[in-house]
Amino acid sequence: MSTINFFYKYRPSNSNTMRILTDNELYFSSPLDFNDPFDCKITPSTKGTKAQWEVYLGNLLPKKFHSLPPSQIDA
Repeated sequence: MSTINFFYKYRPSNSNTMRILTDNELYFSSPLDFNDPFDCKITPSTKGTKAQWEVYLGNLLPKKFHSLPPSQIDA
C-alpha cells in the first residue's frame, strides 16, 4: 500500500469527512448551496433540424429505457 504524502482539505474535518475517507464515499453538495447562482441552471435548447433530433433521441431512448421491450419503446 502506498503512503499519502499530501492531503488537501476543502471541507471541515468532521465525521462526514472521515466517512468519505474510510468508506470511499463521495459527497455532493446540493445545488442550493452553491456559491455561483448560475451553476446547474441549464437552459434547454430546441434548436436543430428534425434529422438531428431523430438521431439524438434515437441514441438517448435506448439508453434510458434499456429495460423495456422494443415494442413498448416504439409505441
